[in-house]
Amino acid sequence: MTPLRRKGLWLLVILAGTLTAYLVLLCLVSILVGLRHMQETGSWVPILVGTVSFAALSFLFFRIAKHIRTRIKEDDLVNI
Repeated sequence: MTPLRRKGLWLLVILAGTLTAYLVLLCLVSILVGLRHMQETGSWVPILVGTVSFAALSFLFFRIAKHIRTRIKEDDLVNI
């Protein structure tokens, strides 16, 4: 694998991590809003959505990172 392609794949992992970190921040804000408004009806909705979204984002990021990491370690990729 060419060094440029390897660096590009690492850059892709970093960009995916940055995007995931931003979306996780939004999930945490959603959970915080739900916790601050516990006295109101329906306050469980932002908590539930934030928690489920956080779990889904974590799962997707780790799957994508694992896939890209295996692609980086492969030596028999065809250069296009």
